[in-house]
Amino acid sequence: MKNLIIDDSLKFIDSFKPSGKFRDYINEKDITVEISIVDEEKDDKHLAYLKLTILKEKKIDDLLLYADGISQQISDLVDTLFINGQLNDEKGDIVCIENLAVHEDYRQKGIGGWLVDNVEDILEINYNIKPKIICYFIFPQEIRWADTPEFYNTEPNKEMEQIMKTMFTKLGYKQVGKTNVFSK
Repeated sequence: MKNLIIDDSLKFIDSFKPSGKFRDYINEKDITVEISIVDEEKDDKHLAYLKLTILKEKKIDDLLLYADGISQQISDLVDTLFINGQLNDEKGDIVCIENLAVHEDYRQKGIGGWLVDNVEDILEINYNIKPKIICYFIFPQEIRWADTPEFYNTEPNKEMEQIMKTMFTKLGYKQVGKTNVFSK
């Protein structure tokens, strides 16, 4: 394997494979973005994957109601942020990271940390979005690697959970209360 270079050149849309065209995901209330880092020398094998939902500017009451209709995970994230005083009536986009995966052959090389650390830059450079809050609920799942990773629930993996908590903390995220939600 050639040395994988993870640097600022990856922040531009040409460097990763977004699924579909960005405009396909826009509606009035939210945007879903999937980011994959692939190895073009290995038939576009996925090295890392990140899926996030951007909740467009809303008043708090509207946001809480709207999040309920997207998914249970997004609803739980927004509720946790609200209950713990992380949300207020300031308008701004909220980014909820839904899935993060690094192929087992590429773990412990800084790829996942790079993706999380650069979400804000990737969104601003490619989509002109500057989020007010970025949040993630840490719940490691088993992954089957196909065209894109497939996540399925299993018993909690405490070792991977601790690795992820350490990574998010090093990247400047704060744990929200005693939950597994981290925000920045």
